Amino acid sequence: MYSITLLSSICIAVASALTIIPAHGAGNATWPYQKYQTANYTPPWLKFDGRAPANGKHLFIAPDGATAFQAAPTILDLTNGELIWSGPKGHAFAFGVQEYDGQDVLVYWNGTAFPEPVGRGNGAVHILDNHYEEIAVVTLAGNFLELTPGASYESNIDLHEIYITADGTLLVTANNVTQTDLTSVGGPEDGWIVDCQIYEIDIATNEVLFSWSSLDHLADLPLTASFYPLKSEGYDGSVQSKAWGYFHINSVAPFQAGYIISSRYLCSAIAIGADGCVKWRIQGRDGGDFTLGNGTNFCYQHDIRILPVRPRENESFVLHMHDNSNCPIDNGTIASSGLVLNVHPATRSVKLSHRLWDPSKPIYANAQGNFEPMLEGSFAGHGWIPVAEEFSSSGRRLSTIQYGAAVARPGGGYSSGERGTLSYRASKQAWIGRPLTAPDIVARSDSNGTTVWVSWNGATEVVGWEIYGGPAMTNLTLLSAVSKRGFETRVRVPRVTYVQVTALLKPWIEDPSTDACGYGDDAGTDVIRVLDNA
Repeated sequence: MYSITLLSSICIAVASALTIIPAHGAGNATWPYQKYQTANYTPPWLKFDGRAPANGKHLFIAPDGATAFQAAPTILDLTNGELIWSGPKGHAFAFGVQEYDGQDVLVYWNGTAFPEPVGRGNGAVHILDNHYEEIAVVTLAGNFLELTPGASYESNIDLHEIYITADGTLLVTANNVTQTDLTSVGGPEDGWIVDCQIYEIDIATNEVLFSWSSLDHLADLPLTASFYPLKSEGYDGSVQSKAWGYFHINSVAPFQAGYIISSRYLCSAIAIGADGCVKWRIQGRDGGDFTLGNGTNFCYQHDIRILPVRPRENESFVLHMHDNSNCPIDNGTIASSGLVLNVHPATRSVKLSHRLWDPSKPIYANAQGNFEPMLEGSFAGHGWIPVAEEFSSSGRRLSTIQYGAAVARPGGGYSSGERGTLSYRASKQAWIGRPLTAPDIVARSDSNGTTVWVSWNGATEVVGWEIYGGPAMTNLTLLSAVSKRGFETRVRVPRVTYVQVTALLKPWIEDPSTDACGYGDDAGTDVIRVLDNA
């Protein structure tokens, strides 16, 4: 043990250490990114058009795509735009906070992703606790086929959906390339097609509890109902590599005793019972089994959800979604929006509650996206276009957050361009992170003093830092106690040879007698020798 002598603060200066690297300033960066001294993370810089109150919540995105400088699950501070947590580098579709076994957890999909026009993947779902420790990996084995003959994958969960139920199960989507009769749409009798599937899997045991296949229900969901004609973008079903993606499933959630699913290319919300039978379909162009009211049309949608989750039979409910209204073969006419509908099963009618978008700055997202009502308003991520929007409870746009290069429209808003930076979903959620890893520290001295940089990836409860220093590892004194400034804090102190930093945690400030608040044995760094740049 080394001795610590407490001194009054003699800090010279303290500041956020954030450096913004401009677009095209390094490598393939097409958008500015953040850079730090203590960690090799390069999250995107956030551009705000208007600011909504953070209300204790953060921005959750997973930058990806051809021009994403760093692909990783990422949590960013909505008050200053700085990093809170950077996760494992790689794909992280459907990243966000959910609840499992009574605790908040982080979830994301990772695997092999096939970009548009295929737009799906084969992988696994990862679940992390608030220490950022992996507590479950959910997989789906099987002899699934994809467009490439002979290709196989360890797990076949699709990238589109992660939904943890109150029963501790996981709802996911999957796809299997197979053959069926395509003569009804002008194709061959043994044509190749993408069968869209859903699965409910027990998280603890990885046991499949329920499965469903779109091709088992062609009587209710015929091939002729697709808004993605055979031969679109070259997918004519003639061979395995050109299997027709007529359905394109992109979400599944609980509904009554069964499920509600979203078919992008049937432009439909589809209710299925616990037995897998189709109960009804709301089709966004002509209504399907329902009559559409004024302003309720939708198409190519994502992220369909129901409130309440399990309404009684024939009880009215709210259905909300990200209404893309655009796809690769049909775009630029109707702007994307967050859509909230009142559905009345007893009368088979749909009425408009509200549609959220800014007519002065419309966004035309031809793929991906999500929409989530909140107590204080609503939040929409536009997927293919690296932009998220927040709206007030009255429907007024409060903020637009951009995190990648996008195609600007004359007069305002954005259009879908070539595959650039994207985040399949973007959300505003509360999260408390308590990493078990130690903070990161770098220190350098010059002739006038020592500069200390400190950060702690994922630690949300840090309010300040204590900086210790001295001539020997066993002789350190408290040089300064400073407030935390952004992800990485830079502190200037008198010249020393060794330094150590300890975090000041919010619960400790409120009650000094408390324990480590779930952060492990301590919240300090090792003692390190200062690099001498004099």
